[in-house]
Amino acid sequence: MTQGQHNGITDFIICLESKDEPIGKIGVWSGDEIGFLLNRSHWHKGLAKEALCGILPYLFGTGSFESLTADVDPRNEASLRILKKFGFEVERYEGKTLKVGDEWMDSVYLRLTKERWKSGALTTINRGRGSVSNSSKDSRSSLVKHLLQQRQQHVMKGLASKRHVSFAIILVNSLGLPTMSSNTHVHVISKQDIAEHCVLEQLVSSPSPLENGHIRTRTYVIALTNNNLSYAQLGSPMGWWDAFRVPPGLPAPYNDNQYGIVPAWGYGEVMESRVPNIETGMLLWGFWPTMDLPVDLELIEADVSGHWIEISESRKNLMALYRRYMLHDAAARSGSIDNRRLKEMAWEAGLQPVWEAGYLLNKAIFSKQPIHPLGSGDWNERQADLSSAVVVCLSALSKTGRSFIDGLVSHRSTEERPLGLLAVASTPNDSLIADANIPTKSVSYEIMTASETLQWEALRKARKIVIVDCGGRGDSFTRLIASLGKEYPQTEIIVVGVGGNPSIRTAEELTAWRQQNSTGGMTNVRMNATAVRDAVMTRDGAEEYFKELPQAWNDFSKSQMVSDLQLVLGAGCAGNEGLEGGWMKLCESKVAGDSILAYKL
Repeated sequence: MTQGQHNGITDFIICLESKDEPIGKIGVWSGDEIGFLLNRSHWHKGLAKEALCGILPYLFGTGSFESLTADVDPRNEASLRILKKFGFEVERYEGKTLKVGDEWMDSVYLRLTKERWKSGALTTINRGRGSVSNSSKDSRSSLVKHLLQQRQQHVMKGLASKRHVSFAIILVNSLGLPTMSSNTHVHVISKQDIAEHCVLEQLVSSPSPLENGHIRTRTYVIALTNNNLSYAQLGSPMGWWDAFRVPPGLPAPYNDNQYGIVPAWGYGEVMESRVPNIETGMLLWGFWPTMDLPVDLELIEADVSGHWIEISESRKNLMALYRRYMLHDAAARSGSIDNRRLKEMAWEAGLQPVWEAGYLLNKAIFSKQPIHPLGSGDWNERQADLSSAVVVCLSALSKTGRSFIDGLVSHRSTEERPLGLLAVASTPNDSLIADANIPTKSVSYEIMTASETLQWEALRKARKIVIVDCGGRGDSFTRLIASLGKEYPQTEIIVVGVGGNPSIRTAEELTAWRQQNSTGGMTNVRMNATAVRDAVMTRDGAEEYFKELPQAWNDFSKSQMVSDLQLVLGAGCAGNEGLEGGWMKLCESKVAGDSILAYKL
């Protein structure tokens, strides 16, 4: 390759992290010409390819290059292959361009434009609806490599995804001392179509000093549920996209406001702390990003000991529920968590947040001190009274459905119990409510509106019918409303919706679903679990609420209602066994009702 004068911050040394020694270099050394050199002992290991994965997004993103050229000896087939995989196109051939000793060498000149790179010529991205490749079949399983930031230390680092061999691309600072950085992954989702998603590998330099009142954290174990689909579907109006914003510096199209990070419930690991009573290694319960990139949180003490509220400007519009972080076990440290405890934490991440909505239905909405399903508004004792009602629960075997039914059939006083429960699910399971202290009937969606079902002893002779919709499949809700209206035209119907339809992907589908599920003049309201919880804490006090909550959760987590649930514990962000595969299953409604998807990052 033709070598020219080194060109400032575009000249990098390639080092093997494992040995901390230079093995080559890569950079733009003359004009817009890129070149790379590797020690012969490291040829044919894919390291040049990994180095290009790191530097090209940096040069086209942070740098001002509109195009890059390469000058390759035509006999160097390996380098030509690599460059073509990344979208470089041959422009011309020239003979006798460089004399080395007594031998003349020829040149093949190639070019990659920024426009071609932006269009996807550089990378292969794993998307939710199949693998989208624009170069070659062998790169189909590669992760996207990015250099996201140019910090003062001028350090960038990447990871060889298949070989577990890492390298560093280092620009030595003015003192000649390299500073190493770490490798992370980010799961991003299209805000327009939540089934479009991918995992990007993020390369970040050493972090800045931590400010007082902040902690530096990393997601430890989280779970994916249908709630996460709601966070994506309603991310803009509810502010969930602002919980953890897409890091700066991602390549197009991920570097604008069209993509976001969906948060998830679980535990995060404290990497560094400048907050009193929070120590390095502690595990905090709360809302975490679906990525393993470290994030800083700004915390103040909350109204309960061992609780903190996040107060950063970017999250100020989020409801308090999503800004509260809790220390469940002050003695636990991330480095000492065994497999049994990890599974307990994963179980909690996948079940406890959705269980709490069902818990609040019984504790607050249908109680002697009723709270409106939206947290405020006119919701009187007559509407909240179930003693003269038959309850119909759609998606009865969803996690929220199980929680609501458990409270309904096991934890209500005699005078507060309904006249009966009709539990509707894709695959009914009578054994889960066999010990119920009220009359129950389990049916599938197919026979939900059959005459035998609706006649069920004249529907227990109820004066009102209360429908709790925990995410009924397809058109089940509209079919049920129509059938009940014909069979019991004089009977009052009250509907409380919890959660949404997991098959919804776009804003248009969400609007259509809302219109389809409207019910004219009857009482029909969707529950806002966050606002209801806040109202309960105002009514009873935060200390009292969080004193009762762990015992209620412990009782449910050991009850018959969860005896058939299975924990599916994956690892990492990328691939079918990571968050990427889990999100795909959620979007395609392929998560079994008895499965809890959790991931250790």
